[in-house]
Amino acid sequence: MIVSFLICPNGNGHLFRTIDLISSFLKKKKIFKINIFCSKAHSIKLINCNLSLKKIKIFPIVPNYDLRKNTYKYLIDLYNLKINQKIINLTDVFISDNLINRFLPTEKLLIHSNFFWSDVFTSKKFLTEYKNLENFFLSQKGHILISNRYFGTNKKNIKIKKIEIGFTGSNNIKKNKILTKYKNKKVLVYFSGSDLIPYYLINKLIKRGYKLYSDNINLLRDNRILKFDRQKIDMESFSYLITKPGLGSIKDSIKFKILPIFYFNKSNFEYVENYKKLEFLKIFFKDNHFNEQKIFKSINSINYLIYKKTINKFSKFKFDGDRIFLKLLKNYEKR
Repeated sequence: MIVSFLICPNGNGHLFRTIDLISSFLKKKKIFKINIFCSKAHSIKLINCNLSLKKIKIFPIVPNYDLRKNTYKYLIDLYNLKINQKIINLTDVFISDNLINRFLPTEKLLIHSNFFWSDVFTSKKFLTEYKNLENFFLSQKGHILISNRYFGTNKKNIKIKKIEIGFTGSNNIKKNKILTKYKNKKVLVYFSGSDLIPYYLINKLIKRGYKLYSDNINLLRDNRILKFDRQKIDMESFSYLITKPGLGSIKDSIKFKILPIFYFNKSNFEYVENYKKLEFLKIFFKDNHFNEQKIFKSINSINYLIYKKTINKFSKFKFDGDRIFLKLLKNYEKR
């Protein structure tokens, strides 16, 4: 069986959940080849991750766009991006992580997406043109939408077959005692290069005795912040995660039992909707996700009982995405 992937270049969340799927697919003998269409930046991460590349062919043809800038112009470019027709013809099932593309074969397409790009950003430039392309593409028959059952958001009236899943990957990790995590006061700060960073909050936490880690180059200029290396430091050892409420960060919080502290403004629809759905966090932090002083005050008021109660609420989220995808693939096996 041949499975091909198209990965959205925006950030790393689309890449990491694709890696989860590929890792589970490679354990099945019937999947004998995987093609990946991605950005050059993502191709480097794929080569350096723990996947066996014997059955994988990587095509780094996707422009390395940051969709927070020129959003819909870039998405129109990605819609028209040429994909090798020979590979499409040989592919049994094509999985696109949150990208529509005019060359994708809708009769054998799974769209892995929790939102549609036309709903996400407030930018109006090229929005109408892109929205028309998106509506046309999604109205075609054959494809299936795969969406997270906890955080998927669909504002469109288009009828499309939809299957809900939990998170991809596994959450079978070493569990640290919650009390130990709470006392450690270890904080991972995760923001990419162009994100808004809460410098005031970071400074206040350091002065209060919290140990902060990051892999952000700009933050590491402050010698009080320690370098985070995923290969050397266990994610589950962290007490808090300061980040934006993208699905990848939410998944890490749930998987590694880290209390997330979200910092973002209201210009990104995905972040706003994700935050709303984490009601047990919203009750505590309220709508102070862009007020560093109030966030710091909330952190200071977290005692062990509040911390434990919040962490334990993560147990309701299931990691069954890989299993459901594998079940779906059987429908595309050649008889």
